[in-house]
Amino acid sequence: MKQQEIQAQLQCALEKQQLRHAYLFLGEKGSGRFATAQWLAGQFLYPKEVTKEEQERIEKGYHPDVHVLRPEGKVVKREEVQAFYEEMSRSGLESKRQVFIFLEADRFHEAASNLLLKMIEEPVGDCLFLFLAQRKEAILPTILSRVQVFYFSKAEIETEEEIYFPKEESEQKAILEEWIHLLQQGDRMAFPYVQMKIMPFVSARSKNLEQRKVQEQLLDRLLWLAKEAEFFAFFPLLFQAKEQLEQNVNFQHILEYIAVRMDS
Repeated sequence: MKQQEIQAQLQCALEKQQLRHAYLFLGEKGSGRFATAQWLAGQFLYPKEVTKEEQERIEKGYHPDVHVLRPEGKVVKREEVQAFYEEMSRSGLESKRQVFIFLEADRFHEAASNLLLKMIEEPVGDCLFLFLAQRKEAILPTILSRVQVFYFSKAEIETEEEIYFPKEESEQKAILEEWIHLLQQGDRMAFPYVQMKIMPFVSARSKNLEQRKVQEQLLDRLLWLAKEAEFFAFFPLLFQAKEQLEQNVNFQHILEYIAVRMDS
């Protein structure tokens, strides 16, 4: 299954209060296993609503109630798991809940696996256990019988163009390409084009997304299109535009200034 489909199923379990306390995420590296584990950790620790700041702490590894075991060698030994076992006996620092994420769960020594089994069978407090692995056959059957397994399909490789312009953004791509063409030609229509074509699109997008995010994204897309068109004279003005945006200069004025400079 794709990452988005798995997260949708887990979200449904959360809403119905049917989340299990142990999951195994099987799949190749880059399939979204760890990102899903971090997302689920946030949902579990903050059932009402996880803030952007709280989720960032989890993703950066700063949250005191999210414990991640990264193997130090080829095999995970019992001693490495022992620290987690002892941590489980304590309550969470910021909530009564704790999340334990075990990377490379198919590399655990049998003694370590037995201790993990004890953690799952005898949890202390409200805990969520997430195991990430690539090889199901390398995990003890006793652990497999106590976790719900999700199979992550291999991540689809996107082209650079698909990253900057998903299919649903084809209209914006056409608008920005036309503006770059006008700028390259020194066409004076590049100035009114900002108000007629670009700003209405920005305003429409800003209804669903944070305005600054939309503006930053548009500048990044312009930079990519300029690179594809080998329009290198455009680069300095785009870098300057990003600095002006940080200084809270009106976005329409920023684009119109670019049009004036390119026409001079």
